[in-house]
Amino acid sequence: MRSMAVRWKLREVMAKYKIKGVDLAEALSLSNNSVSRMKNRDTMPQINGDSLNKLCNALNDIAGLHEVITPGLLIGYEQDPKNPESKTDLLQEEVGNDGFSRRSRRARKRVEKNDAGQSTQDMAA
Repeated sequence: MRSMAVRWKLREVMAKYKIKGVDLAEALSLSNNSVSRMKNRDTMPQINGDSLNKLCNALNDIAGLHEVITPGLLIGYEQDPKNPESKTDLLQEEVGNDGFSRRSRRARKRVEKNDAGQSTQDMAA
C-alpha cells in the first residue's frame, strides 16, 4: 500500500488552536456533519481557492491570534519512501517527455491538423 504524500491537516490545526467544529460550521454556514467530514479526512479534499480562502479566514477569526493560519498549515507533504520513483513515473505519464500534458498535446495536434488543412486549401485556391 502506498503512503500518502499530501496530507490534509485541518484536524491538527483545529486542535492546536482549540477551534471547535461547531464554531467553524457556524462561521462557514455549513452543517456540523460537513465540517466533521472535512476535519476527519486524511487526504486533501478537492477545494477551490475561494473555499480555501474562506476556510482560512474563518479559522483566523475564530482563533483570534496574531499568528496567521495559512493554507500551508492545512496541507502537509511527506515523500513516499517506499516508492519514490512512482511520483516521477506519474508526473512523466501526466506531463510527458516534451513537457506538455496529454490535453495540451491533443490540442496542439488539433491546431497543427487544422493548420495543415488550411495550408492545402490555400494551395488549391
